[in-house]
Amino acid sequence: MKDKELYEFGEFRLDITERLLVRSDEDKRVPLSEKAFETLCVLVRKSGHLVHKEDILNQVWADSFVEENNLDKSIYAIRRALDEKLGAQKYIETVRKHGFVLFASPVAACKIAVAFSAWGGAANSITFFS
Repeated sequence: MKDKELYEFGEFRLDITERLLVRSDEDKRVPLSEKAFETLCVLVRKSGHLVHKEDILNQVWADSFVEENNLDKSIYAIRRALDEKLGAQKYIETVRKHGFVLFASPVAACKIAVAFSAWGGAANSITFFS
């Protein structure tokens, strides 16, 4: 059995298992670099809470020495992908000198367990959580 980790916020659906960000209203994939995608995953999983810059850097760039500028570039790429305009923070709030808060409300999360039967078909079991 394989679990799928999915989140929905605004008009977006984030499928962490498949590494996809999709614009739900157009069913269109939104391209993001690997590090920007991982940064978004960290923010979505902690939605509504302050995520310190150091925590993001440690999770996304765990085995590398990077500067804060790398994080800033990822946040910029995420904001562009989510259609945030300059000064209009629709999804990500910057908390100066500390970190970021994903404040898309509500963030709906669900875990889908996919089991494959002996006959080759898949059966889904969905558990919702917030």
